[in-house]
Amino acid sequence: MPNPSARFAISVLAALALASPARAEPANLTTASGPNTYFNRPGADMAAHDSAVGDCLALAAREQQPNPGASASFMVSSFLDREMAAKSAVALSANTENCMVARGWRVVAIPQDEADAIAKLDRAGVAARIGDWVGAAAPHGTVVRQWANDMADAATVKFKTGPWSGKLNLSLSAIDAAAVLQAATAAAKAEGDDKPNLLRALAPDEIAQVPKDRAVVILRVAGPSLHAGDTIVLRRESTGAGDAPDAFLAYANPFWERGGKWSAFEAPPGRWRIASIGGGRLIFEVRLCLGAPSFQASAGEVVYAGTYDLSSAAIRPDLSLDAVRQWLAKSGDAADRVRPATYVNGSTGRCGGTYIYAYEIDGAPREPAGETQPHPAP
Repeated sequence: MPNPSARFAISVLAALALASPARAEPANLTTASGPNTYFNRPGADMAAHDSAVGDCLALAAREQQPNPGASASFMVSSFLDREMAAKSAVALSANTENCMVARGWRVVAIPQDEADAIAKLDRAGVAARIGDWVGAAAPHGTVVRQWANDMADAATVKFKTGPWSGKLNLSLSAIDAAAVLQAATAAAKAEGDDKPNLLRALAPDEIAQVPKDRAVVILRVAGPSLHAGDTIVLRRESTGAGDAPDAFLAYANPFWERGGKWSAFEAPPGRWRIASIGGGRLIFEVRLCLGAPSFQASAGEVVYAGTYDLSSAAIRPDLSLDAVRQWLAKSGDAADRVRPATYVNGSTGRCGGTYIYAYEIDGAPREPAGETQPHPAP
């Protein structure tokens, strides 16, 4: 039997009142496309479908919506508990869909009355109805969403709480979601917290003092806003058991640092990935655990990870060196030694934060594609 928390999450998911409309532009990572949808990938069968949906739901269970805070009033606290449960239920659907899209599945919508009739069936009945659709090259219905590197588009909705209306989509209704959530909760508890060791920011005149067995990584965040976000987190990829989960947070204030803010840190050598992009200084955080750009920083190097203009129509790092050399003018020979980061797409990591997705730098090479890597839908 599923534990009470798993049963409660599923009951909230199933009880949310009204059907939400099909996804419209711009892309929105904070809410699912609607209960009248299912997931499709040409050539897939129901076994592959159920496995993929279950894996993505398990990853979605790791995310948490921002907590509005406790209240001294019991009645208000009880309301907030229900509010958080509803928000989390919507986020489960949204993040499951985000995961499936990042892994190359398409979201297909069918007429609402047809979906309502299917939703009245038991789990086996739902699976039987969509069984011939999930692997069709020309699926029944209309494709409303597929992989499009939405994190690179500043117009994409990323940092808000999705609307509360909605129900389980047909693909989620076809699996034993309660059992998946129960197992995911146990697995997350066993893994423990992944809170990183946050590294201190360096002033330009401190860079010359960094030991030769360390690297220096420089990053600039520009164009912060409440919509576009204001924070980029870099994490070092683990090199083995017990390896410290080092991370660095680059932040620019959306009100008085719109022009950009430079950040630098002393980095243990290794491979560093763009782990997440956040808003409200990580009140909302999109974890790029499903695929992210990464670069190598070796001992003695000064590596420029680029300027990320989060308000740009196409978000990608500007790796030209003129501006960073100017910023490094008082950093000894660092201005002469700095080199641009060499990015490779496809680095995966542990999921968490508020929402999950993937991000690629157009034109950068990528690691071999597989089920855990983002790629355009077939």
